[in-house]
Amino acid sequence: MIDAYNYDVVTEAADVIPRDTIQKGNTSIVEVPCRVAHIGNQSYGKLPKDAISDQIIMEYAPFFQLLSHYLPSVLAENPKF
Repeated sequence: MIDAYNYDVVTEAADVIPRDTIQKGNTSIVEVPCRVAHIGNQSYGKLPKDAISDQIIMEYAPFFQLLSHYLPSVLAENPKF
């Protein structure tokens, strides 16, 4: 996310977030609460019917809003990020 921010958003060198601010791997795990719910017994054409028990559906717009509340403070406190 930092790389995409630096590439897509930053217009001045002073706004660049250093890559080493958040380390890749296990040291930068972000935990968010979630709720799992059964949504039906049909695949509705999105997945093969024999894969119904393996389906996980996530809506990205609500997920990104939720994720933004649990980012490390150096990222969450940046209004452009």
